[in-house]
Amino acid sequence: MQSASTGIKRTLLVTIIGSLLCAGLILVFSRLSKIELISFILQYSWLYLAIPFVGAIFLALLFRYFNRYAKSGLPVVVMGYHFGDGKFQLGNAVFQYVAAIIALVSGFAVGAVGPALHVGAASMNLLGQYFHLNDTRLKQLTACGAASAMAALFHTPITAIFFVQETIVRRFQWQTCVFISICAFFSAWIARQLGAFEFHIDTQSFHYQLTLIPELIVVGVVCGVLATLMLKLIRLTADNVMLPYWGKFLLAAAATSIASLFGTEVLGLGSQLLQVLLYADIGSQLVLTWLIVRFLISTIAIGAAIPGGALGPSLLLGALTGHWLAYLLPNETPQVFVLVGMAAFFGAVLKSPISATLLVVETTANVNLALPCLVGSATAHLVQTRILGQTNLIELLLARQNILLKNSPSLLSKNKTQASSSSGNDTTTN
Repeated sequence: MQSASTGIKRTLLVTIIGSLLCAGLILVFSRLSKIELISFILQYSWLYLAIPFVGAIFLALLFRYFNRYAKSGLPVVVMGYHFGDGKFQLGNAVFQYVAAIIALVSGFAVGAVGPALHVGAASMNLLGQYFHLNDTRLKQLTACGAASAMAALFHTPITAIFFVQETIVRRFQWQTCVFISICAFFSAWIARQLGAFEFHIDTQSFHYQLTLIPELIVVGVVCGVLATLMLKLIRLTADNVMLPYWGKFLLAAAATSIASLFGTEVLGLGSQLLQVLLYADIGSQLVLTWLIVRFLISTIAIGAAIPGGALGPSLLLGALTGHWLAYLLPNETPQVFVLVGMAAFFGAVLKSPISATLLVVETTANVNLALPCLVGSATAHLVQTRILGQTNLIELLLARQNILLKNSPSLLSKNKTQASSSSGNDTTTN
C-alpha cells in the first residue's frame, strides 16, 4: 500500500523520466511520419498509384497477426483513463506506433496527433507500471503522457494542457492538472532542445474589427455543418460498408490512389497543402476541388479504421473551408479565414473549441486571433451539438463499442459530488 506522499513523489519522478521518453519517441515518430513515399515514387510514372495498396496490405497483415493489439488512437486513451484499471499494454503501443507510420507514409489521409497521444499516454503509463504505481496514479500518468506527446509534437504546451483536460480528463482535478502542466512544458522544452521541427505559422498583420463577426459566424456555421456531415459519413462507412477489415483498407487505398491524380499534396498529413493555403495565391475552383477530395478520402480512411488521427485532417479541412469562404467573404485576407476555419473544424470534430483557439494562438504567437478563432470554433461547436445534435468523434467511436463516457466512474463521482453540494446548499438556504 502506497502512502499519499510516496505516491506523489513516485508520480513526479515518472513524469520527469516519462517526459524525456515521450519527447524522444514523438520526435522519431514525427520525422518518420513525414516521409512522403508517394512523392518520392512519383518520378517512376504510375508506380506511385500502388503505394496506398502496398500500405493497405501491410496494415492488413498487422491486423491479421496482431489483432489483440489492434485498438488504437485517442478513443483508447480516453477509455483507458475512464474505465478499468487504467493499465496499457506494451504490444498495443508498439502496434499503434508502427501501424500509424505505415498509414501516413503510404499517403492515407489521416493525422499523426491521435497516434502520438496514444503512444505518449501508453509510454508514461507503462513507466508507471514499472514503478508499481496504483490505478489512480496510472490514470494521471495516462493524461500526462498524452499532454507530453502533444506538446512535443506542436511545441504548444498550453494547448496540450487544455486539450487533455477537455477531451480526456473532462473534469478539474488540481493534482492531475499540475502533473499535466509539468509534463507539457517539460516535453515542449526537451523537443526544442532535440531540434524538433516547431509548428509555427507566420501571420500577416491583423487587427480585429467588430464588422468581421458576421463573417466569422458564417465560417463557424459552414465548418459545423461539414464537421457533422463528416462524422455521419464516418459512422456510415464504419457500420454500413459490409467488408472485412482488409476489404475496408483496400477501399481506402483505392480512394487514396484515385485522389493522388488530383495532386499528391492532398494526401498524408497535408503539410505542403497547408503551406500553400496559408501563403500562396490560388484559385477558388482548385481550393474547392481539394476540399471535396480531401473530405472524402479522410472520411473513408477514418471510417475504414486506418490507424491514424482525426485532428490533423480536421485542421486541414478547416483551412480549406476557410480559404474557399474567403472568396465569398472578401473583407479580410484569406489567411485569417484559413486560421479561423482550422479552429472551427477542429473544435467541432473533437468538441474542444477552447483548445482549438489556443492552438492557433500558440502556433501563430498572435493573440489578436484569439477572439476571431473563438467565435468561429464556438459557433461550429454550437451548430454541431445544439442544432444538428451530433456528438463528437471520440464519443461516436466509443459508442460503437457500447461505451458511454457519461457512465465513467470519475465523471459519475463528480456529478454525485456536485449533486450533494447543491443539496447541501438548498438545505442551508431553507
